[in-house]
Amino acid sequence: MALPKPTLKQLHQRITADFENRLSDVNGLLPKAVARLLAVVFSGAVYLLYGYAEGLVFRLLPFAPDSETIEEWAAEYGMYLRTAEAAQFILNATGTNGSIISVGSIYQSADGYQYSVDADVTISGGIASPAVTAVEVGTASNLNLGDAVELVEPIAGVDAEATVATIVNVGFDDETPAELHARYKEYIAETSTGGNDADYKRWTKEITGVDRVWTFRHWAGLGTVGVMFTVQGSGSNILPTQAKIDEVHGHLVTLCPLDYDDIIVFAPTLNALDPVISLNPDTAAIRAAVEVELEGYLVRVGGPSTSLPISQIDEAISIAQGEVSHQLLSPVSPFNTGATSVPVLGTVTWQ
Repeated sequence: MALPKPTLKQLHQRITADFENRLSDVNGLLPKAVARLLAVVFSGAVYLLYGYAEGLVFRLLPFAPDSETIEEWAAEYGMYLRTAEAAQFILNATGTNGSIISVGSIYQSADGYQYSVDADVTISGGIASPAVTAVEVGTASNLNLGDAVELVEPIAGVDAEATVATIVNVGFDDETPAELHARYKEYIAETSTGGNDADYKRWTKEITGVDRVWTFRHWAGLGTVGVMFTVQGSGSNILPTQAKIDEVHGHLVTLCPLDYDDIIVFAPTLNALDPVISLNPDTAAIRAAVEVELEGYLVRVGGPSTSLPISQIDEAISIAQGEVSHQLLSPVSPFNTGATSVPVLGTVTWQ
């Protein structure tokens, strides 16, 4: 819904025309007529009133993700912007036995992001496993397994370079007003009833980084609930870490009417779609556009126990910017996912 708002020029023209029509005994207005001056003044005042009315509409009807408005409306339902989280890793460090990597020591990635050691660790057997937390919260500080980081300041007996051995927790950015608005609309559309599917989805999405959520009634027996979710990202990066799974589980336990063991929280398995496509025209830019559209399609409609028709996969390819024609050589039949799997775009083969 949008409030039709004329421009200042349109309002001036309308009011001037009104004066001319109502002063029927005058053959047009003189260039310096008082009515022309009044038209300028009135159009400015009316334009401000339109702006005020537009602001009221947005505040009274939260259909647009305006920052201040949506935060106020969501807060009425106990929903708030999710704050950013810092990435956490365990490193594989090497050096001389007995050497200590002290708490607060800083490692730095090739991109310039820094990571602080959480607790003292001592090298034994030539290795140590310091736990580190990104100094800067958000996705920018995320690392992959095997990525190298270096000590900012040297430590006696400790090799400067270390590598990422374990991803404990992925970093996430602050939730945007648009993302909060989407959660708010979903909550309004799915009325809570004291522990139904909508409740579990809402509670799970209160945790930073959570993206899509699916619930399963009587998952491990009568009266149990299974909650499966993904986190923000693409490809295999949508799988939550064990730390995030534990965080969601602990949050649900405090809210739902079930016992600790009756809530089973888990990550889905990934079912990769590996299409073979003949593209026309075949350029790097159009290939990238096709991959973006396919990824978006899989997120929109893909989930557990779904069947993706070939016609819809074809359609996703067709709407890519620059695509003129194509031939989907594989798959040749609907792409199906299992009860606890979600589709992701795998390797695209271009022919």
